[in-house]
Amino acid sequence: MVTAGQQARSILPFEPFLFAERAPEFPRPYVKWSCEPARAEDVPAAIARAYYTAMQPPRGPTFVSIPVDDWDRICEPLTPRRLSTSIRGDAELLRKVAEALSTAARPSIVVGASVARDDAWGEMIALAEKHRARVWASPNSGRKQLPRRTTLYSPGFSPRTARRSSRASKGTI
Repeated sequence: MVTAGQQARSILPFEPFLFAERAPEFPRPYVKWSCEPARAEDVPAAIARAYYTAMQPPRGPTFVSIPVDDWDRICEPLTPRRLSTSIRGDAELLRKVAEALSTAARPSIVVGASVARDDAWGEMIALAEKHRARVWASPNSGRKQLPRRTTLYSPGFSPRTARRSSRASKGTI
């Protein structure tokens, strides 16, 4: 979580030297979340949200711009929350994907870097083997997606679009 000082709220309407008119826009798109609280009383909640957002997978930076006079205001403390580190897929969408995989004539799976990041190779191999799906590496992926020892691994990267490839078929999801 990154915090940045801002000029005092009382002088912001006068465009003081070294103030940022839209400070939360500066770090975008490089942060997961960014804000400048509307009131001093909102600063603790903004800092808490920035922390919780930064720590949830995939972890990444957040930004809070804080006017200097907000530090002089007394605010109610927040009760810490327990943060989940696992993200679950939507059950209905997962059911639809499972149905499509089960009925596909020649299924293919494009695997991105998150499989390596989340150490989900075992689950990915089991899914591919269950459906006899070919597994391709996603384009522009900077990590190894699947051990090459599995027989369903397709060397190289998946095509960027289905139109450019004769490998793409109607049953590919």
